[in-house]
Amino acid sequence: MLTGQATIPDNPLSVVLVPGITVKGEWVSDFIYEGPLGDPNTFTTTSVPPGFSTLFNRRIRATWKLTWLGGGIPTLPQCIGSPPLNVDVHNQWQNVSVACISYIIPAGAGLTVNAFTVAPNPVYTDVPPATVTLSGNGFKCTYGMPLVQYFDTNGNVSAATRASACAADGTWISTPTPSLTALVSGTYLGIVSNANVSGGFDFLATVTMAVVAPTPPPPPPPPDPPPCTGGIICM
Repeated sequence: MLTGQATIPDNPLSVVLVPGITVKGEWVSDFIYEGPLGDPNTFTTTSVPPGFSTLFNRRIRATWKLTWLGGGIPTLPQCIGSPPLNVDVHNQWQNVSVACISYIIPAGAGLTVNAFTVAPNPVYTDVPPATVTLSGNGFKCTYGMPLVQYFDTNGNVSAATRASACAADGTWISTPTPSLTALVSGTYLGIVSNANVSGGFDFLATVTMAVVAPTPPPPPPPPDPPPCTGGIICM
């Protein structure tokens, strides 16, 4: 499970894995064109150190609603009861992150935190789109194009890209799709920042994007036994 904290305006980002988080999963729907497999019943699970929970025989090729019920960092009580997250689970190897983002906004910063979305979502690594569109408000292109950085569940930057187009009213940006060839299936946290007059970046918002990599092929079968020779009795 993933917990993120962002501080404004200096924009240091801390992403940590947190054990002891209890999450409820509720099946929402099955995919139309893929045959679902596994148990669709509601579950609760608690992450163990360093911050993961492994589930068996749960519904794949389906959409689940995940809710943070309890646990986590004591200084982030707002994570408990935060809005549920809908995730598409495509295969049994997929990693899914439950993210809680805490914004520390200085008085007078004049910043409002709003919901941002990304499309398409999910993104398939074997047939990636040419561009990705992020929607929200507050995008600014006065001093340069906004920056989008994608983090994995370990807090590592997995990909980064700059916007190639920006709405005049600040409600959307379009970015080239970054290289996804090295990414595994899972949910990635996108950090969106506006370029500032000093040549740096100011934090704006976060988005979550699901990445789906091709299902790995099954392992090859064991080799055939050697032929029977020299009077050996074969069983």
